[in-house]
Amino acid sequence: DPVSISTSATFTSGLINSSTGKELIFLDNAVYTGASDISFVNGPVKKTGDDTFIFPVGKVNKLATVGITAPALTTDEFSAEYFMSPAHNSGYDSTLKDPTIHHISLKEFWILNRTAGTSGAAVTLTWESSRSGLVNNLPDLRVARWNGAMWKDEGNGGTTGNNAAGTIVSTSAVT
Repeated sequence: DPVSISTSATFTSGLINSSTGKELIFLDNAVYTGASDISFVNGPVKKTGDDTFIFPVGKVNKLATVGITAPALTTDEFSAEYFMSPAHNSGYDSTLKDPTIHHISLKEFWILNRTAGTSGAAVTLTWESSRSGLVNNLPDLRVARWNGAMWKDEGNGGTTGNNAAGTIVSTSAVT
């Protein structure tokens, strides 16, 4: 069954396995601590509310967070899941892309959807060399979004870290 967190959750050891319809749901103002390579959600996570949030998702002993800036309303809801496989293998054709995108990762992707409300959010993706491979040139990175027909360039609004690990944020809110 779905499980809702109303205040806080602490990840210490082990995975929470979730699936569509049986998500871990963080309600408005709910937070968590302790997510790591040995403790995260293996499956979809939902977040309801107007809070900035980093989804504690991952696969195969690797935490692979994705974050959003604060939506406008407490009733807005987003869902996120991480996949440790090429997006192309799941039907998201990596050859169909904006000309500003050099290539789509052959290692991983996330599905992040707004499931209630109308707010957009800036999106922050992570990389770590053991799951993502090395990044050659941080300024060349882009956040890309599948729009149902092709990959759209959502830009590079800034990066943190180095070639081995870091984050990238979209240029603006993604709708």
